[in-house]
Amino acid sequence: MRLWAKSTNSGYNYQNKTFFSLSPTEEDKKSKALRITRASGSDGNPVVLIKVNHEGESVATLNVGEARVSSGNC
Repeated sequence: MRLWAKSTNSGYNYQNKTFFSLSPTEEDKKSKALRITRASGSDGNPVVLIKVNHEGESVATLNVGEARVSSGNC
């Protein structure tokens, strides 16, 4: 099971956490998705793209120690 908690200036908000089960129910399959992709960035360095679909879409891209996060339709 994966757990995502909202990051705030004072730590993490565990009140509005999102769970991703390895064997989701049919209802969960329709509303939640977690996709992790590994590729090479434009600079040739490894990139890990993490997409979370749950009441909207959030994307995080990790590239050689740098983190970029965007929200909305990607």
